[in-house]
Amino acid sequence: MRLAVRLNESTTKMTEIEKGKVIYDLIHKTGKDAPRVAMEIFGVKTSMAYRCLNAYKRSIGETVISKPRSHVDFDRERLAEACLSFYKRTSDPKNVDECIACLDEILALERDLRKYKKFLLAQDGVKAAFDSHKSR
Repeated sequence: MRLAVRLNESTTKMTEIEKGKVIYDLIHKTGKDAPRVAMEIFGVKTSMAYRCLNAYKRSIGETVISKPRSHVDFDRERLAEACLSFYKRTSDPKNVDECIACLDEILALERDLRKYKKFLLAQDGVKAAFDSHKSR
């Protein structure tokens, strides 16, 4: 089984559920943990190992404990201040200190934009709709 999977002799790609079944079976046969089995067989890391394993467990009706998503610490006012600070600049920096100050403002703006993106994607149904929108 290991060699067949490794060589991917099949012309069809395995789904997450199929990979999860292989991982599930080998965990019980070998006593190894999911990340180790998945790395040895498929060359994937821990998060993908558990994604496949959980997809298989769900398909057979086993209970799967989902990791709760953390609350996104987003502050709209801080994002607005970061934007305002950056856009207040009327000219390019003229010396090293001004360049560093400008780069600090950009870093703050990037950080707050990433948090805003995470906040938006955490809303119900948004991630699936956005992924669909991107694929057009």
